[in-house]
Amino acid sequence: MNMMREILIFLVMVCLTPALAFGRPIQAVVINADVESPAYPRIEFVTVGKAYGFSDEEVRGKFLRVVLVSPELAYDAPILRVETLTYGDEGCCTTVVNATELNLGDLTDWSAAKDQNGFRFGKWLSPSSFTFSLGAHRYVLRNANQKNLRIEAAK
Repeated sequence: MNMMREILIFLVMVCLTPALAFGRPIQAVVINADVESPAYPRIEFVTVGKAYGFSDEEVRGKFLRVVLVSPELAYDAPILRVETLTYGDEGCCTTVVNATELNLGDLTDWSAAKDQNGFRFGKWLSPSSFTFSLGAHRYVLRNANQKNLRIEAAK
């Protein structure tokens, strides 16, 4: 009987833990990457957000680009690279001005997530926020256009 009670307590804690984490920032290692846009030899996914920002003589606005880069080794987790780009008149002269990288293995057990459809981009919530899934886990990435971006568990 005591064993059943312990199992029940364990199951309740396991079920409630993800629910308590919704909306709270998740700690993950974010690397301020080189703004020089690499050649991306192993792209799995690319998306761009809506333009936002200012307009002056040379720069007309900004937008974000999200790139999922495959790892060099099959068992490693991919890298999610979030870039802030500026553009000029008629989309001319696109330049990467900020880039951050996130190893998706820091968010979840990548081997398990890979078996459950891996990375799936959800949707853009705003020019600087989007949703994505890793396996069975859903996340919201906020402030993607800043160096202090936030990752939260989604409901």
